Amino acid sequence: MSGTNDIIGPDLSTPSTEGVTLDAFLADHVVEAKGKLYANGVGWNVMALREIPGPLPPFGIGMLVHVPYTATNAPHRIEVRLHDADGMPIGPTGPGGEPIGNEADPLLGTELNVGRPPNLQPGEEQIVPMAVNLNGFVVPRIGSYRFDLTVDGETAKQLTFRVVQASAAQP
Repeated sequence: MSGTNDIIGPDLSTPSTEGVTLDAFLADHVVEAKGKLYANGVGWNVMALREIPGPLPPFGIGMLVHVPYTATNAPHRIEVRLHDADGMPIGPTGPGGEPIGNEADPLLGTELNVGRPPNLQPGEEQIVPMAVNLNGFVVPRIGSYRFDLTVDGETAKQLTFRVVQASAAQP
């Protein structure tokens, strides 16, 4: 050997933003407690509304952020945006459906920084559960909508759902 400290493989001591991934789902209600997600009403992709435009019923987005060993001790930005079928952004709305801020603003934006506990081994990941519940969000018309969930500015997951006109028999 030449006497230098040659590193073979990735440098696991330096934080990186690469490799952070995200799993997510739509549900009627989601709660994060003690490092776990609790959800009910999971597995839907259609919402029936009596009034169009009108407010969506309360619903939630459950997320599991997977942070690999090499991405700990670094800030990561998580954002949730809503787009219509044409890809146009739909921003946050007030109780009467009036826009709040810029339509391109995220519905949710947060930053997380996951530490590296002493018992975390190189190559392992940490999972950060996140729950978002939305109530009274107004959509302008029937059709398809898509939540784009991004990590550090890159799309990590898309959740698509469809809004339909409710019939008189539907609750």
